[in-house]
Amino acid sequence: MADVKMEVAKSEESDTTFPHETVTDENFRDVVLDIFEKEVNRFKNCWAYLDHFHKDRSAFADQLRALFPQKPEVEYLLSYVIPSTGNFSVSLWHLNWGPDCSTKPVPDRVTVRSLLDEYLTSGVAQDPGRNDFILHFAKGAARSAACLVLASLVMRYGFHLKTFVQESMCEIHVTQADCRCDIASVALFNAKMSARGDIRKAHCSLDSCLTWLAKMMVLKKQNHDATSIIKEWNRTCTKDGQIKGAKHTALLSLLNLPQFCVDALLEHLNEFGSQGAFNDNQWSNKKVLPGGGPKGYPREWNSRLQVTDEGFCLMIKYLDNRHRMKLAGSRCKFSGSDVEEAALVCQLLHSLVHELEDSVPLQVKEDVCTLLVQGDMNLLLQLQGALSEKRSNLAPADILVLREYIQKHVADGEKKLRNLGAVSNSINPGQLERQEFDLAIASMRHDMDVYGAWLVRSRDREAGVYHQNLQWRLGRQNRAKEMAEGIMRRSSETWRMEFAVLESAAQGLKTIQEAMKYICRLNQISAENLKCIVILNWCAPSLFSSQVQRDQASLMGAILNGQNAVAGGVCLTPTFTYNKGQLHKTEQEALRLLAESNLNLDHVAVVPYKGRNDDREKRPLLMLTRILMPMDEVAAERAQENWRLSAIFRKPLLEEADLPQTRDLLAIEDLDPAALPTTTDAHVHVPQPEKAMQIGEAAARSILRGFLAQDSTVGATAGTRSAFLCIDLSPHTCDFSRAALAETKLPVYYLGLTRSEGELEWSRSFVRDWLADSFLDGSLQLPPTMSLPPIEMPTELQQAAPPLPNLQTLLLNKVQKYEGLPSLKTPDRVLAAWGDHARFKTEFEEFLQKSREELPLDLTPEKADKSSGAGSGSGSGSGSGLKREADGTQGRVAKKQKVETLVNPEVVAKRSIPLKDLPKPLTWEADLHLPKSAKAKVSVIITLGERIFLVNHSQDKDVVLEKNTCVAGFYKGKWWQHKGSKDQASVKESDILFTLKDADSLIQIGSKVHTLGEAVQEIVDKRERRKTQPDVTVSYHKICDSPTSTKPAFFTMSQTHTIYWEIQAIPADCIQHDGKTCVPVHHMGGVIPFSRWETWASTLVWASKWSPTSAKGLVPCRPLIVLKESVPLSPQTAIELTASEGPSAEPVA
Repeated sequence: MADVKMEVAKSEESDTTFPHETVTDENFRDVVLDIFEKEVNRFKNCWAYLDHFHKDRSAFADQLRALFPQKPEVEYLLSYVIPSTGNFSVSLWHLNWGPDCSTKPVPDRVTVRSLLDEYLTSGVAQDPGRNDFILHFAKGAARSAACLVLASLVMRYGFHLKTFVQESMCEIHVTQADCRCDIASVALFNAKMSARGDIRKAHCSLDSCLTWLAKMMVLKKQNHDATSIIKEWNRTCTKDGQIKGAKHTALLSLLNLPQFCVDALLEHLNEFGSQGAFNDNQWSNKKVLPGGGPKGYPREWNSRLQVTDEGFCLMIKYLDNRHRMKLAGSRCKFSGSDVEEAALVCQLLHSLVHELEDSVPLQVKEDVCTLLVQGDMNLLLQLQGALSEKRSNLAPADILVLREYIQKHVADGEKKLRNLGAVSNSINPGQLERQEFDLAIASMRHDMDVYGAWLVRSRDREAGVYHQNLQWRLGRQNRAKEMAEGIMRRSSETWRMEFAVLESAAQGLKTIQEAMKYICRLNQISAENLKCIVILNWCAPSLFSSQVQRDQASLMGAILNGQNAVAGGVCLTPTFTYNKGQLHKTEQEALRLLAESNLNLDHVAVVPYKGRNDDREKRPLLMLTRILMPMDEVAAERAQENWRLSAIFRKPLLEEADLPQTRDLLAIEDLDPAALPTTTDAHVHVPQPEKAMQIGEAAARSILRGFLAQDSTVGATAGTRSAFLCIDLSPHTCDFSRAALAETKLPVYYLGLTRSEGELEWSRSFVRDWLADSFLDGSLQLPPTMSLPPIEMPTELQQAAPPLPNLQTLLLNKVQKYEGLPSLKTPDRVLAAWGDHARFKTEFEEFLQKSREELPLDLTPEKADKSSGAGSGSGSGSGSGLKREADGTQGRVAKKQKVETLVNPEVVAKRSIPLKDLPKPLTWEADLHLPKSAKAKVSVIITLGERIFLVNHSQDKDVVLEKNTCVAGFYKGKWWQHKGSKDQASVKESDILFTLKDADSLIQIGSKVHTLGEAVQEIVDKRERRKTQPDVTVSYHKICDSPTSTKPAFFTMSQTHTIYWEIQAIPADCIQHDGKTCVPVHHMGGVIPFSRWETWASTLVWASKWSPTSAKGLVPCRPLIVLKESVPLSPQTAIELTASEGPSAEPVA
């Protein structure tokens, strides 16, 4: 570029010295962009910058002519006459700027900076020309502004552009488009072109509502109707770009805003462009628009929180400043809840200021609103606290900032009165003391309000962190499930296993051959280098039909005698039969089937178990297996060569294994969400065939390693790759599938052939859960290239804790904490000043007493958290360390002294009657099962009229029936599903609906009664200790999170299937005694309608148990009747449960 000398006026507002000595080719672009930000950021937009420094456009054009001369070989536009067809070239001084040259909003600084970066990198990419600044744009106003700003910076700072940039700015190419010249047509054409832009976001994108607003405001000045413009746009644009639905509603709502609100929005758009703080869907939310408001507030708050134009504008300015205060890299769009909260805060402040100005001659709106916009934390906390409390008597003076204005106004008024002589110069000492005391109380009340608002925010933050951690763990769990799915999905790179249904021997053989071919292709090996290990578990042949056994034996023979396969097999011989003394015949029949399938049964191996866990255990401690080899000579020779040095041949006594405990045994379930429970027994009873069949993962691993552990010189040629395929002909509870997947040092694949579709579905679900749990707890190596997020959520990702409140009088006590947070403390100087004051002592003590009841003020060590002390951390600083209990409270809160809910004996005495006064006749009686230490007989008696009594027959022994004592059960029953209105007639009055309401619903697991929340938390804690999947399901229900301020873990239940328990009649051979029928207590519940058992002291609960598969979760078994609270019984007395009003309960330690 030629060196052009020009006299350029230095800016009086900034230094325009270019740092030539420190600029290199590498940092030139960054230096120019820094200059751009320093210069242009001082103005609203780029057009304002150009207007400020180049008011004389003619002089600016002359400078451009000298700095960017025309190229002699190019034919430029020389007059106002634009060619009728084709493209043409213009010079830089032909470009224009200002609101009259484009229908688009003012180019925002973000867009212009991006364009400037592009120009400095690649030159001016021209796709858009008096001869000075004559062009108006259908498209290209932002690009032109960027070119002119760059040229202005070159002139003002005197730096040289790179050659290719300089030359590109000497010739600007203009593209003509076929478009009508009225402003509306130009605007629509511009919108279509913008949809294809690379830097500017398309008008059809989600964040373009404000862009359309700016365009519509330009058209509105020309008396164009917005509705007709939108209609014309929808007619000509693509379907995705149409303005319809919520976007149409949002745009019309914005167009109806007053001008000062529109100006605030457009100012935000001009500064941030597409990187702004708002989304389109927020403008269709009536809660944040003028005239709208929130729901769920008291009546007196409705008018106060109804959004006004001024409140809406304040919200825009508040959010705009919050967005501006963030660093460029951390800016993101506000969520809908953020905007709704901001609307509430801003509208509340505006309403309170309006109420104050109506009652007091003050003009404070601008000052107070400025405080909120600038982010005054104390003011924000007070407003948020007021919104949380929803006090009906909230007044402007309850907000500290407004109270200070009122106090200043009152003080100014008193000063004026004193100056006028209206106030006596003499001051009453008593009045001075009163004012001093009132000031101290007001200051303490202010601190309490600020602390209360901070406490609410901290609790909300703790609840937020709690749910953040839940979502983190859920994301980690979902990632583990994805990896597990990948291992079971053949299209995945990490595939290692699959299940299929064994419909017939021929179909099973085809499935196996396809899997073998796929594994060879996947590992790029020949069939000779794929070694198959075929497993057949016949420990309990009674679990298989005769046809299935024949198919399994036939498959075993076909695979081992195959021409290309290198295979070995193992059969677990029978260890159980129903016919005592006939086990040898069962084994003989099994061996006959195998021998007839052309298999060699000469070799045996034994798996020893370490020992029995229970003296009642009958399973053998030695498991005999038959090693199966082909009878075909060629196949036998090949198998012998490959397997002869395997551990299972060299040392038939295999690794010792643990005998599975009964509580760890599994049951194959129907995973259909509507499937009925398979048992009504809450206790685990595993049939003997199942005990025999489930050999355990350790025994399966011992057998599998017997084949895999061999001399590395045997088998495939050194240097060649090989793989193993474990073919399980009897997967059952997936012992061998888990063993195969645990082998990660060798390429071991698994194929299981199940007996039915139901077993197939259960196997897939169980193995997927097992894999995910193993990945989560680290017991199984992750697949290559896969990783899991950390167990604990990083603290930097957690919601930030609110800053500690700024108190004037009271102190924060970081030693005695409340819910893990600092409590309040009254300073000693305040106690000394007013605690023993002759006049105000009583009033001060009453104030403190009331305050201590409302807030954690002056906590004693007994009332504070047990974790409080010198070594405890700050509650406001570490939310992740707070463990939530089942009811949602924080684990750091000191556990209260154990309290037993006991009915007041005096009240019981009024409700009790002597045994001899029981109403006659007695119809039913059942003895309760009490501990032997009770040494008393207590029974449940039902008299005429279905009245229920608890009776102590003892002559001199007081008895307390503990809470959760079972007082009645139900005889046999069965489950059935109600499938709609057609089944309504089949619902009988005695049928009991299985339904759970929320986390406080009672259930029984084992012999212990819990709330549902406690049961869920217990299983979650157990899984978290093992670092496995934390999610929990409840059969026939959906868990819906419903956190409260005190219980963030609280949830409600939504019923998905209608399941009933049908009560069967009790046996007819019950004992008759003294005119009444004696039945066992576990039959008593069904002798009267179950609804009669819902009394002041008793209720119905569901005995339940956890399924081993996450798909079923908590499964109901049968209903029970238990006591809701402990009930004392005196000797020879009875107390009625069905009384219309039960005794009031009181806590007794």
